[in-house]
Amino acid sequence: MRRTTSWIIALAAGAGVGSAIGVAASFGRTAGFAWPDFLAFALATGIPVALMVQSWLVAPAGPERPEDSVEHEWMQRAHAATLLDLFIFTGITVAVCSLLGLPAPGMEWALLFGMADAALRMTLIRRREA
Repeated sequence: MRRTTSWIIALAAGAGVGSAIGVAASFGRTAGFAWPDFLAFALATGIPVALMVQSWLVAPAGPERPEDSVEHEWMQRAHAATLLDLFIFTGITVAVCSLLGLPAPGMEWALLFGMADAALRMTLIRRREA
């Protein structure tokens, strides 16, 4: 696929999704159409959608069997260790909060910890074994 064609498809998809979200948000917020609400939501969703579609269209083909690649094995090991770390993190957090009488934090903190832990473990495994 040519570069121009992929950008036209990506921009059309971003404009379509962004416009739909913008219209829904505008009518949902003010019970009528408002240009500032439409533009804010349309741009906030349309641009990321266009970039995701573009990256999907130009992405190189992966290996025939991804489970045979070393990167897949690294990712499995990193994520398995991250799951154990998440259990430990949430257990310690809940125990400390209950002992100190603090409110338990939301799940977003466990999610952020898990993402950072997985990224760090993947980087360390890749550097150690590459």
